Amino acid sequence: MPPWKSEPGYGEFIGHRPLTDAEIAVMQQWVADGAPEGSKDWDFRWQHVYRYVTPFALPKGTTLAMRYTYDNSAENPRNPQQPPRRVLWGQWSKDEMGDLWIQVLTRDDRDLQILNAAYRPKMIAEDIVGYETMIREDPSRVQLHDDVAALYLDAGRAKEGAAHFEASVRLKPESSAAHYNFATALTLAGRVDEAIGQYQQALQIKPDYALAHNNLGSVLLRIGNPVQALQHFRSAPTRPDECRGSLQRGQRVSLARQFL
Repeated sequence: MPPWKSEPGYGEFIGHRPLTDAEIAVMQQWVADGAPEGSKDWDFRWQHVYRYVTPFALPKGTTLAMRYTYDNSAENPRNPQQPPRRVLWGQWSKDEMGDLWIQVLTRDDRDLQILNAAYRPKMIAEDIVGYETMIREDPSRVQLHDDVAALYLDAGRAKEGAAHFEASVRLKPESSAAHYNFATALTLAGRVDEAIGQYQQALQIKPDYALAHNNLGSVLLRIGNPVQALQHFRSAPTRPDECRGSLQRGQRVSLARQFL
């Protein structure tokens, strides 16, 4: 917030009103809040953290507000695009990426759980909108499809996630990971037969793909095919980097044998 350094040529104020109503409203609110002082000459290249010397408490019901003002004109010497172009949300310095991040410490673990439960769905929903905007501008970027697909799965929207992983498969059909990701989303969406086909394609490309063997075995076991499930469990290499968090090979084999 202010004070800002003066700019040459803007010292005459008689009959001159450089601020909009919205900007005046921000100034009024800033004064009403005690005129806290932040950076005096902010540069868009300073993508860093501003830390308060003394932390302060935010009572329940507190509202945090930030207004960003952009100058996308040719007269702006800091405009990274000359001549100016339309700016959309994105992850590069040339994009609109104004975000306000507040680091907070809750009083206890219960408050932390409440905060995460309220904040995480909002963050995921906003990121989905942003990624979909970038994909409309550049639908050929596999990483964008993969990232938004993961967000959809995190939000419990497996159908939309599967659609984007399918797009990644079309763009990169030689990738075993692309087929595996698509198969995982199909499994979550209840499209088991299609998921089996994608796991099989992943294994054709990478026969020692431990996660694909493991997940395919689990799907086959679920639909009542323990014999083939056992084959895949036995074929899955025991690789800690791929099997972390899942059943180990011996456990998977023992589980499948129970259904024989």
